[in-house]
Amino acid sequence: MTFRKRAKWPLAIGGGIATGLLAIWATVILPNYSPDPKRLASLKVIAGALPAIDHTEAVIGLLVAGLAIALPLFLFIDGARKRAASKGESFGAALLGILTKARTQSGGYITHLGIGIILVGLIGSAMYVKDLQLSTGATAGSKFSAGGYEFVVQGVDKQTLKNGDVETVVNLDILRGGTKIGTDKPGPPQYAVQQQTRLNADVHSEIFRDVFVAFQGQQGEQLSFNVKINPMIWWTWIGFVLTIVGAGLALWPKKRLEPVAVAAVPRKR
Repeated sequence: MTFRKRAKWPLAIGGGIATGLLAIWATVILPNYSPDPKRLASLKVIAGALPAIDHTEAVIGLLVAGLAIALPLFLFIDGARKRAASKGESFGAALLGILTKARTQSGGYITHLGIGIILVGLIGSAMYVKDLQLSTGATAGSKFSAGGYEFVVQGVDKQTLKNGDVETVVNLDILRGGTKIGTDKPGPPQYAVQQQTRLNADVHSEIFRDVFVAFQGQQGEQLSFNVKINPMIWWTWIGFVLTIVGAGLALWPKKRLEPVAVAAVPRKR
């Protein structure tokens, strides 16, 4: 009975967060899925079974992440509520008091929260990356599509620097649903001395996914691109920052009380 009472709210909050994460998975992450041939070979399973394995692992991971995120949130809320009631403080003041005066405990909560968010990021960015090789014309207005995005060529800029290096940049407009949402300018610099070309990817970042576009070269009137749509990378970074902040807060040295000299009181005879 005591366990049920204590676990009721963390489970309820975790269920709500997990439901939201599963909705993100179904609408944002899942459309990116394509079976990884290397993973298929390593697991030695038939191709039809791999999606079921990957999706099952992802759903279980998101359920665990929901609980991992919910628990520290509940502990912060519950602790602040109890402190506010006992000390007559506002909820905000009580929460600030927990963060500043119970730093070891609060740092552990924040680190726990960060790990849950990192788990969400890893599920998206490790298991659901769409990697495409695409080509289009070199004339302005040429288009190619990937993962719900449309890329429109605005022109190709090429210049030779004084040291002989050649910089080629393709100017792309990024559209989604017919609306321009950004620009990309990928281009591979060619180094004259080293006789090498380096692929530079330009990135369009969103809260749920990053779109990497690398220009791979031009053959005649055709431009070749490598496009990677990588979901939830920002979540990994946000979670990583939270773990650093939490660890730093937990390790922050506490003030030491300075010893105070007390005069000896002579004993009465």
